[in-house]
Amino acid sequence: TNLGKAAVTTAVVSRGGGRVTAETGTGGTGRAARFPTHAPDAGGQAAVIRIRNSGTGDALNPYIHRLELGADVWLDAGSDTPGSADDGDNVLQRGLYDDVTQYKLQVDGGRPMCRIKGRSGAVEVTSPVTVVPQRWYRLTCVRDGGKVVLSVTSWASDGTPSTTTTQRVGPTGSLTPAA
Repeated sequence: TNLGKAAVTTAVVSRGGGRVTAETGTGGTGRAARFPTHAPDAGGQAAVIRIRNSGTGDALNPYIHRLELGADVWLDAGSDTPGSADDGDNVLQRGLYDDVTQYKLQVDGGRPMCRIKGRSGAVEVTSPVTVVPQRWYRLTCVRDGGKVVLSVTSWASDGTPSTTTTQRVGPTGSLTPAA
């Protein structure tokens, strides 16, 4: 359900019987989306939440303005094993690597990464934090002017948060896609 003001529609797109289910989120508060476990030998179940513009404008385009994207993530055991069938998890993405523009938040090989590619260049920020499966993390990426900042928050068993922030500077320009 779209709880914001942007003119967008959301839908679950799946294959092989994949489903997205609601679960309790970070620290037992809030809600989380549970996606199928990646198991290529088990019939290829997969599912994503697709967000599309529903109005006449492009509500998903920040142009040259500040952009903040993020999600709370919990990875299944084994999803961080380098060389395994599932050692990369796209969390949120618009556009593809070779497109004119792209913004992406992912965990690849256990490391959170944010990529902002605009019409003036691309900036990638990889966190030094290694995500431990079966723990909650809050990933936030902010593009503000020529700076891209990736923050990774985790929680100790007593609920105390710890945040590691990494940043890179470089031109990105407008995030207006070709189509």
